[in-house]
Amino acid sequence: MTEPLVCRSSAAALEGKQLLPGFLLTPFGWAALPLALVVSAYPSLLADLFGVTRERMHLIALALAHVEPPSSFEFASLLIRGSTRAVLQAVLGRWPMGVKRALKHLPPQVLQRQNYHRLVDLLNDPDSAKVLHHAAKIDDLAVQVLAELPPSLRRPLPLALSDWPRKLNGFAQSLEFLVARGLNRSFDDLVAQLATVRARPQLRAMMRGWVESLPLPETVPPASIGNARRLDNSKEIRSLARTWRNCLGSYTEDIDAGSCVVYLWDDADSSAACLARRHGRLGWFLDEVKGPRNADLDSDQVEVVAAAFASVGVPKNSVASPIENIMWRC
Repeated sequence: MTEPLVCRSSAAALEGKQLLPGFLLTPFGWAALPLALVVSAYPSLLADLFGVTRERMHLIALALAHVEPPSSFEFASLLIRGSTRAVLQAVLGRWPMGVKRALKHLPPQVLQRQNYHRLVDLLNDPDSAKVLHHAAKIDDLAVQVLAELPPSLRRPLPLALSDWPRKLNGFAQSLEFLVARGLNRSFDDLVAQLATVRARPQLRAMMRGWVESLPLPETVPPASIGNARRLDNSKEIRSLARTWRNCLGSYTEDIDAGSCVVYLWDDADSSAACLARRHGRLGWFLDEVKGPRNADLDSDQVEVVAAAFASVGVPKNSVASPIENIMWRC
């Protein structure tokens, strides 16, 4: 059975107009527009779309992440009406092990496009496939974290930790930080030892041993970082807190104790208060970047600030989080 790409009446209605998927297609996210193009081209498939299940939604998104929107009615019909196996065979040329279960455990909205590619790759790896098989839910964070772990750690670490996607987010970067911070081990050495982990206490003891062997931080961060100036005077900090209507004044005791510092970032684009805190032997990290009245800054501006602090050895606190999660919260 064939159907014209766009019937004449539909073509006339769509000519010169941009398709804007509505509220009902919200869960499809980035896949909504290519899907709207498909059903506009082949209107007889619209009724099937109203009965789409969560599993079918993710199957469609996975397919659209790997191929261009269907250019024939046969392929479009297969995408929306065909069996899971038939769709994946047509798109991937294979049937990844455990894919049907994975599709049933994905969230109520589509994943990011790149995470469907990652998901297929992870299902092709026996170790990561086993972790996904036991996962209560599989979302963007779980797929991203598992894909970013060194392959030899994709099975032992998630199986040793509860809530592993949150606790291991950015873990490889944390290992690189430990090496750069002065741990007398290479990144590959750390990965090789972590690959032997079989239980949570073993992992916790391993991480604590590495952190305890780090040299103590010798100084506070520099007085100037990029466009930021360190505020050492408590009166100046309290004055800024009153002007900006925030809680900076509550940090003066911690500043006096040497556990945190406050900077005022000022440039033509925006001003920001930057809070850096010492995390024990791990050193200093950028904890917060806020505008007046604790307003959130544009993400690009935050990245500019974070890059300036990282250049002097004060990375974002997300680098420390996986280490601290394992040491104290697992």
